[in-house]
Amino acid sequence: MEFIEVSEQAFAEFTAKQNQIHFQQTVEMGKLQQALGHQIGYYGVLANGELQTALLVILSKIKFGYLAEVHGNPYFAEDLSINQFLIDNLRNKLKTLGAIKLIIHSNQMVVQFDDKWTEIEKFQPQLTSFYQSIGLTESHLNDFELGFQYNYEKNLKSFLDYSAVVKSFKKQARQSINRAKSFGIKIVELPYERLAEFKAVVDEAGDRRHFSTRTLHYYQAAFQAYGDKTKFLAAEINFQSYLKQTEQDLQAINAEIDKLTLEIQKQPTEKKQNKLNDIKTFQLKSVEKRQNEAKELVKQYGEENVILAVAQFYLMPNEIIYMFSGMYDHFRDFSAPFLIQDYMLNYAVNHQIERYNFMGVNSPKDEDQGVLRFKQNFKGYIWKSSGNYEMIVRPNIYQITQILKKIIGH
Repeated sequence: MEFIEVSEQAFAEFTAKQNQIHFQQTVEMGKLQQALGHQIGYYGVLANGELQTALLVILSKIKFGYLAEVHGNPYFAEDLSINQFLIDNLRNKLKTLGAIKLIIHSNQMVVQFDDKWTEIEKFQPQLTSFYQSIGLTESHLNDFELGFQYNYEKNLKSFLDYSAVVKSFKKQARQSINRAKSFGIKIVELPYERLAEFKAVVDEAGDRRHFSTRTLHYYQAAFQAYGDKTKFLAAEINFQSYLKQTEQDLQAINAEIDKLTLEIQKQPTEKKQNKLNDIKTFQLKSVEKRQNEAKELVKQYGEENVILAVAQFYLMPNEIIYMFSGMYDHFRDFSAPFLIQDYMLNYAVNHQIERYNFMGVNSPKDEDQGVLRFKQNFKGYIWKSSGNYEMIVRPNIYQITQILKKIIGH
C-alpha cells in the first residue's frame, strides 16, 4: 500500500465510480474552498495500481496552526486495514502542514423518524466503533453544530412519474403549487451576473429569521466551481401580466355568476343558490382583492420582472441537495417557494435522481418548527445525522491552545 496525494483529475475519476457521492467530497467542493482562500488536499491509498480510498481535506487557519476538516462522508474502503493506513499516514502528513486537529464531519443517517418524530429505524450502529478503530474519537457537538444534525428528505425511487410524486404531497402543497402557477409565476435559472439579486433575497430572509448568510463571493465561487452541478433559481412574476390574469379571472367568475343567475331564474334550487352565494362571497371577493393589489404593484414595479423567492441546489448523481433559500416576506401570499420545489422535484424525477434532500430542520426540542412544517408539505421523512469524529494531530500545541482558551475565557 502507498499513501499518496491524489491529483484533482484522479480524485474526480475516483468519486465518479462511487455509489454515493457526497457533494462536499468532490473536486467541485475543493475548487470552492480554494476560491474562499483555504488550502486543500486530496489524499488516498494506492494498492495494486488502483486507488482504494480517498478524501478531500480542507485546512483553515487557526491560532498556532491549522484546523484540518473533512466534510461529508470520506470514501473509505471495505478493508479496515486500508482505512487505518490512510488515517495513520494522513496524521503524519497533516503534522508537516501545521495542522493541530483533524475533524471528520460525518454525515450518515443514524436514525430515521416519521413526520411526528416517531423513531422508525436506526442505522450505522458500529459507526463510532469504526472511527475508534482508525484512531478518531466522537466529538462533543456544540449548540450550533447540533442545529445541523436533523434533516428532511424524500425518496423518489418508488414513483413511476412526477404526477405520482405530486399526488403524494399534502393537500396544502398541491394547492399552493397550483395557486402559484395560476398567478403566472415563472421559475428562472439565474446566471452568474444576477447572483447579487439572489443574495439580496437570502439576506432579507436571514435578517427576518435571524440566521447568518453567505457573501456574494461565496455564491459566485460556488457557481463557478460547481458549474452545471448547481442551480440558483428564482421565482419571478410580472405584475402587469398578473393584473391581466386577474381581469381574465374576474371575467370568468362574472360569466359564471350570470350563468347561475339565469339558471336560478328559470329553475331555482337551493343547491344552485348556495353555489352562487359561495362564488360571490369567496371567489369574487378574493379576485377583486387580488386585482386591487395588482394595480398597486403595477404602479410600484411597472413592466419589470420581480423576484419573489430564490433557492440554490446542488445536483449529484444520487441526490439533489436544497441549500440556501429566501423569500421576500411582503410577497408571502404568492406561494413562490412551493413552485421552486415543484420545479426541482420534477427535475429530479426526469433525471432519475432518487433522493431529494431538503437539508436542515430544527431539532424536536426547538419551538420554531416553521421550516420543518414547510418541508413536511412534500411528505418525506426526518433523519438524524451522525456527529463529528476527531483526532489531535499535534497534542502539545493543542494542550497549549486549550490552556490559553481557559485563561482568556474563550
